[in-house]
Amino acid sequence: MSVWKTLVMQVRANRNTSRNIGETRWNRVRRWFWFCVFLCKAVWIAVSQLGREHLGSEVIVNGKRGTIANWSNSSLPSVVIEGEYHKVVPREQIRNVLSVSEFRHRFRTAFSWYCHSWMMIDIHKRLYSEAYKSGDLNL
Repeated sequence: MSVWKTLVMQVRANRNTSRNIGETRWNRVRRWFWFCVFLCKAVWIAVSQLGREHLGSEVIVNGKRGTIANWSNSSLPSVVIEGEYHKVVPREQIRNVLSVSEFRHRFRTAFSWYCHSWMMIDIHKRLYSEAYKSGDLNL
């Protein structure tokens, strides 16, 4: 998913959550402040992950171009080479493909992962920290 689509989806999700739980104006302002803070965190995470492989990253294995299929950052990832699935490929045989499209893929993957998995949790932890501490998460 593109960065723009992820961003639009997160803005709508925050707006809808705020409406659905009937937040006060002050909480809405705080929500958008924390949204901006964690959006910067998402960009930081995405930039810091540019050097790491992700699912779908292009690699070169023994001179042949392939794609990471599973266990992307382990010592024995799974790779698809020319349509053939290789379950265990030693890390020593793998070289990264360094291209603009590959870095765009890595940025997009890390940005979307944080926004879809953790952003709302982090925002709610800041807005409703007492509920998180007590375990009463019926917002």
